[in-house]
Order: sequence, then structure tokens, then C-alpha cells
Amino acid sequence: MEERINILLVDDDKYVIQALKRKLNWEGLGAGNVYAACNIRQAKELLRQLPIQVMVCDIEMPQGSGLELLEWIRGEGYEVETLFLTSYAEFSYARRAIQLQSMDYYLKPVDYFELEKGIRSAVAHTRSRSEQSVCKKESEYWKRNKEGVERSFLHSVLLGEEAGHWQGLQPARLQEAGIAYQPDARFLLLYVKIYEEEGGLGSWDRMRLVLALENQARDYFPQEMFRDWKAVLIQESTLVLVLELLGEKLPYPALQSFCEEYAEQFWESFGMDAFFTVGTECGLAQCHEMYCRLKRICADHVTRESGIVFLAGYEDRKVLYELPEIHAWEALLRENNAEGFAHKVEAYLEGLKSREQLNKEALKLLRIDIMQLMYVRLRENGVQAYRLLGNDTWETLYQRAVTSVQDMMDYVRYMVQVTVRYSGLTDRPKTAIDKIKDYIDRNYDREITRKELVEIAFLNPDYISRLFRKETGRSISGYLLEKRIGLAKELLENTDVPVNVVSMQVGYSNFSYFAKMFRDSTGFSPNEYRKTKRKTKGD
Repeated sequence: MEERINILLVDDDKYVIQALKRKLNWEGLGAGNVYAACNIRQAKELLRQLPIQVMVCDIEMPQGSGLELLEWIRGEGYEVETLFLTSYAEFSYARRAIQLQSMDYYLKPVDYFELEKGIRSAVAHTRSRSEQSVCKKESEYWKRNKEGVERSFLHSVLLGEEAGHWQGLQPARLQEAGIAYQPDARFLLLYVKIYEEEGGLGSWDRMRLVLALENQARDYFPQEMFRDWKAVLIQESTLVLVLELLGEKLPYPALQSFCEEYAEQFWESFGMDAFFTVGTECGLAQCHEMYCRLKRICADHVTRESGIVFLAGYEDRKVLYELPEIHAWEALLRENNAEGFAHKVEAYLEGLKSREQLNKEALKLLRIDIMQLMYVRLRENGVQAYRLLGNDTWETLYQRAVTSVQDMMDYVRYMVQVTVRYSGLTDRPKTAIDKIKDYIDRNYDREITRKELVEIAFLNPDYISRLFRKETGRSISGYLLEKRIGLAKELLENTDVPVNVVSMQVGYSNFSYFAKMFRDSTGFSPNEYRKTKRKTKGD
């Protein structure tokens, strides 16, 4: 069976990459994996980590040309057959491409038939290299594939998906599965929770972070004490560093020193807040239980601040819930003072933090008190809470509220703003259009159907639209848009609520669509608008 070839596509235009992936018969060309990079930096990372044999590369790119990339490849000694794409028939490009031993040169828009011929030649040329070079490549590929198998194996162990099998697994069966670990191996787990900036880590950043954590571990955990290092991605912002131990039991002071230096280097190198929980030595069969213990400790760290905790010196604290000043908070609600209410809750949480009484359980109990306050206030105004809060925005914020102080404050601000908005409605007799406007004012944060408006006004849908425009000068959709953008501007100007949460609070579950509508209405992106207003106020 012929060797499958790994191919790398490099182009800053994602549509070109998508077209190449879709239009070319990669299986027929003998491709095993087709990777993609949108700039030189990403391409170099992939070339360092993966055995790439053929590259199809654009020449003109913002962060460096394809010719510069090939020059770097030659300098590093990688054997990569390269075909260039370009929009310009420049002789200097062709001359330099020949000097760097590229196989061919194609003008955009690409003739896919001709490009397939070129790739087929590159694949054939790769397969015709000396047997020694081919064997070396296969060895490197197997090493990386083996690491992937072991990382997947550890992922299953940590999550308990294979918990019932390990005591019955014999070394021969582990070896047959491509797993180097022995059933009596000893491990140390470092649970790492990264507190991401707005927008989070992309898939490229997460892959790079896994590899960087492993490489950094080799520098800080000495080889005479540790046999292997594997970083396992559990969720988008949660990783576990699995260290296999060698020799005698590791002295705790030495272990503490290694881990603290490792964490310090992480904070300095990546510039991200992260919380580390370090376990104690355990066997393969105990890894899942150890993982769960470390996860629970991390969940109680709700301040989103960097730090490190060792299970060996950790004591579970029974936190007594301190009742907030419910009557004072209730009074602020009756005054419709949303900002005052939020400040009170924030001060309460800061107090809990200073007295070391803040954990996930405290946030759960606070969430109950907040909900009860809001429900009472809504009921006093004749509002059915399930109609008000039965939406995806509330559900998302409700679930996140117990994970951190910041997420709790996002939830509180949403709840109090909605409650105050309803409480401020007057009881004067309303026309059909008044009722529709009030309904939109109360429900702008979710999709509103024509059927709902018909039930409110008891009028024909088309007649409602004409009447609404006649009395207000705007369409119903225009009024809804104006309401949403107006409230988004207030939140961006006067609060620190993250932009993606603002998007949800004003009724847009799709952040990209919210950003487009906001720019169409104001001429600014949400982040630009916030920065401009803050700068104006500062002046």
C-alpha cells in the first residue's frame, strides 16, 4: 500500500483554501491529511510539529511572502515539495521560486486540472526519495501518531470512560494498543483552568497551547524524575498536564518547587490568568478520581485570578453562607435603581472574598436569593416571570452565574435591568400601538413573532404594520432595531459588561450579526463605540 502524503495549503484568503479543499480530488492524489494555514506563523508551527511532504502556497501574504516561507523551510532542512500560487506574473517571483527549488508556479485564478497534475508530480517525487529518507519520515510520523494515541488514551482515563478496564489490562494488551504506559505506572496530574479573554481561544491557539505546555514541562520537570509529559485538552479552556513519575517517591518540597516555577513561567510566557491545582501521586486506575478532586477544587476558585493550590496541603472549607442585606436590596429594586442594586451585590461579593467565604456554593445560594427578589418584584407588577425569563440569554447567564464572580455580576445586571424595565411601566389606558410598543420594550431580547403581536392588538397583521408606521413613522422591525441598538449603546457606555454578553442581552444570539447591525446603525463596531465614548468622557 502506497504511503499517504501530508499536504499543507497556505493562503491568507480562506475562500481560496476552501475552494482548493473542495475542488481537488485529494484522495486520488494520494493525500493522507490536508492541513491549512492562513499565514507564515501558522505554517511554521505546523511544519515544526507535523511531517509535511507537499506544500501549495500563496506568494503575496500580509505577514510575509510564500518565498520567505520556503527560504525558511530550506534553512531548517525540511524536505517539502512546494508549488506556488500568485495573482501577479512577476518574473522576479518565478526566478526566486526556481532558486528555492520549488516544483511549479501557477497564476490565480487557478486551473484546478493543471494544479492537480503538479501536485501529483510532487507526490510522485516525494515517494521516489531514497529509502533511508522515507524510513526516517515514517519513523517521525509514527512517533507523532503514537503521541496522539496516548493523549487520546489519557483523555479517556481522566474522564472515567475506561475506568472499569485498567486492572484487567495486561502490559501486552497495552503495548498492542500502542500505549507505552504500564498498569503499575505512577502519575502526577496538574489541572489547569485558563481564564480566557473575551472571544476565547481559537482552535489553532488551543492546539498550540497543548504543545507549548508539553514543551515547557520538559524544561521544568527533570528527566531523571519524570519519564513522560502529556498535555490533555479537556474543554476549550481546561487542560490537564499528565506527568509519569520515575524512581522513588518524589519529595514534596521538590515537587512544590517544580510546579510553582512551571506555573510562574506559564503566567509570564502566555500573559493569561490561569489557576493550577496539583494532585498527589496516583496510579493509572486512580487518575479519574484524582482528576475529579482537582476539578472540584478549581470550581471553588470563583475569582478568576491566577494561583496554584496543592492537594497535599489543601483542606476543604465549610463556608457558611452570609445572608445579604435583602431588605436594602429590595428597597433599591422598588426605587428602580438598577445600578445601585448591582453595586450592592458587587460589594457583598467583595466582602465574602476578603473574609475567604466565597466559593461555588456561596454563588449558588446567592443566585437563589437574587431570583427570589426578582420574582417577588415581578409578581407585584403582575408580570409572569416564566414569560420574561424563558429565553436562551437568561438560561446561558443563569448557568454561568456560579462559575465566577464576573459571571454572577453579568447575571445580576441582566436580572435587575429586566425587572426594573418591567416595573417602570405605567398603568394608563393604552392604544393598540402603545401595547405593541410596550410588548417590544419588554421582549426585545428575544425573537418576537407576528402571531404574538396579533394576540396583543387583535388586528390583522398587515393592518398592524401599516398602522404602526402611520402612528410612529417607523416600521415594527425598525422600532425593535432602534430599541436594541439604543440599549446596547447604554450598556457599552455605562457598564463593563463584555460585548458578547451585551449582544445576548439586547436580543442577538449571533454576535457577528449584532456587530453588523450595530455598525450599520452607528458607524462603529461595538468595541470601537465603547472605546470612543470612554475616551470622550475621559477628555
